[in-house]
Amino acid sequence: MRVRFLVEGSPEIGGGHVMRSLTLARALHASGDHGAFSASPDHVPFVRHVLKNEFEVSEKISDFDEVDVLVVDGYGIDPAVGTQARRHGTRVLVLEDAPARPRDCDILCDPTPGRAARDYLGFVPSDATVLTGGDYALLRPEFGELRRTLPDRAGKVERLFLSFGLTDFGAWALPVARALAEALPDVMIDVAIGSAAPSLKPLMALADASARVACHVDTRDVAQLMASADLAVGSAGGTTWERACLGLPSVVAIVAENQRDNAAALSRAGAAIVADDQDSMIAAVVKLQADADARQAMRRSAMALCDGQGANRLADMLRTSAADRPKVRHDAPLRLRTAADQDRANIWFWRNDPDSRHLQGSADPIPWTDHCGWWTRVLQDDRCTLFIGERDGRAIGQVRFDQRDDGVATVSIAVNPACRGTGQALPLLKAAVARFAGAQGTQRLQAMIHESNDASLRLFSRAGFEIVGRDSPFVICEFEPAQNGTQE
Repeated sequence: MRVRFLVEGSPEIGGGHVMRSLTLARALHASGDHGAFSASPDHVPFVRHVLKNEFEVSEKISDFDEVDVLVVDGYGIDPAVGTQARRHGTRVLVLEDAPARPRDCDILCDPTPGRAARDYLGFVPSDATVLTGGDYALLRPEFGELRRTLPDRAGKVERLFLSFGLTDFGAWALPVARALAEALPDVMIDVAIGSAAPSLKPLMALADASARVACHVDTRDVAQLMASADLAVGSAGGTTWERACLGLPSVVAIVAENQRDNAAALSRAGAAIVADDQDSMIAAVVKLQADADARQAMRRSAMALCDGQGANRLADMLRTSAADRPKVRHDAPLRLRTAADQDRANIWFWRNDPDSRHLQGSADPIPWTDHCGWWTRVLQDDRCTLFIGERDGRAIGQVRFDQRDDGVATVSIAVNPACRGTGQALPLLKAAVARFAGAQGTQRLQAMIHESNDASLRLFSRAGFEIVGRDSPFVICEFEPAQNGTQE
């Protein structure tokens, strides 16, 4: 899969967007996918500085025909780029923090705790998939690995991790580090900062003058520094999820407007203390370092927000989404197979299709974690049979059968939204009915179809089902295999 990341990054706005996209790029690369970056001409030098030649960086995207997935990460990027990419058949993923701007995309990901898909109504196309919450926070793999071996941090505070981002946006790092070094003379303070930060030199001078302050410049060991710390101080930006994953009790500040929602969510969850200014931050740190019970409670709350597996989850979904773009030949053989673990993300996309949700009586998308639980139960249920239909190696839909004690099996069908209107549903339904009835010897099949779903009513009628009753708002249709035959 060929993935292009269109990002923003500069000394003025920081490197949060670049680092977030870099984490996803690494997760994709680990599975053999190809990634490259693009940015506006004035941002390219900074982006190249952050990436350090790990990925190619260009000033523009020359040909969308050579891009399977476009990942957009930056508030000032023209939404028309997404429109252009989608017209070329390129899948578009937007990484966001707040529903504050229109996004033409197929998938939008916002990890803010408490964010709901409905918050993006009117900001994204009606058929876009919106992923929200800490399950999709993009962290490097070492955070998830270190999470499994964390100390309990029940003792006194010996090390403090301090970071206000790569460029120290807002210039909080120096005065806070200096004040904490005076207020906590027995605590080692590890400051993580980027080499492009304007405050780097005075921070280095502070570290030279104090044996209790260490300055880590462009370090790749942030995860280990956090895991070794007992307490953290910083902004409510991208490192929010890194601290949460490692259960690091924190005092945070809002140094940029886009951090406000993060800060509010952390405060509600009891995962961090939000300070209004530098003086209140110092006071909160001093108080928290003396309260082991409060730190332990904060640790548990923080770890509940994020498990460090978001990059892998999103990479898996992207890969499935990009591959499952059928332009199916109608004369290609139809292959029917039993559903397997590999189909989990596919079925989730189809279940969350807005038209499907509407006919199920709910417009709210199904959360990924809820779907995973449901999917496990379906695959383990001996009374449930789920078939996947494929043409040209691409999934076109699924047909599900649930056996009842009275010998009747209920049947439902979901067609890949990209395949609707292409004549795939009828042969898929007929093939699945024939396969299931032939194998199970079921005497009767029953479908409950929403009375407003004219297309589905016509489909089942053409497949041999007859209307036998109503249970408003559903129409009951039945099929007798013995009367209709079951040959594919």
